[in-house]
Amino acid sequence: MKIFRELRIRGPHEQLERLIDDITAAMGQAWKRDTGQEHDLRPQIARQEMFCFVCMASPQKRASELWLRLTYAQPNELYVSNIVPREVSSLSHDEYNSVLLEFYDRFVSQAAAARGLTVELGEAEVDLEHWLSPSAASQLRSFSGAANKSTGSSHPNDRERWHRFIVSAHNENAPLDASTLARWLHEDGGWSESLASDLAIEYEQGRELLDSSEKFAHAGDH
Repeated sequence: MKIFRELRIRGPHEQLERLIDDITAAMGQAWKRDTGQEHDLRPQIARQEMFCFVCMASPQKRASELWLRLTYAQPNELYVSNIVPREVSSLSHDEYNSVLLEFYDRFVSQAAAARGLTVELGEAEVDLEHWLSPSAASQLRSFSGAANKSTGSSHPNDRERWHRFIVSAHNENAPLDASTLARWLHEDGGWSESLASDLAIEYEQGRELLDSSEKFAHAGDH
């Protein structure tokens, strides 16, 4: 499944700040730094710095703002927090990843290496094991493959498989959120958008209920 790629750079805070200067100095006509946007946002963000780089529109891509966030917490990290288009509401996964990869190739890769910084460039496509253990991923695939895709989890056997998956996701504190689950069910699992959304809501509510049950149980122990 396609996801938005991540770009994270780690190292001494001073070197990360200098990397921003390196990136800014390397900008040409196709990219520019928007310090005005940074100034407007700065009072709203505590203990962090935000940097805005704008890519101009071309036949291959929309004009977009790429935002880098520099954290003061350990480990010191500079990462792409978002890429937003200037004229439309959102970018597709391919559009987002294309802008990020161009920024990485043109401005980050060599400059970061020269400063001895560690760079982590995430994948553009992942499977369920990106968010779930192999066991929980297998349970979700088992439910999706066996369930009646016109009735969701209403059949007792389907409901049992579905609940087993939700409990497993809860027990391992899986980072799979409802919107990502809905996308997987629709794009990879073959569910309609409507039923995928319904199941994602059930999943979210189930996780919340299990979280609350644990909290109440622990509170009763004291």
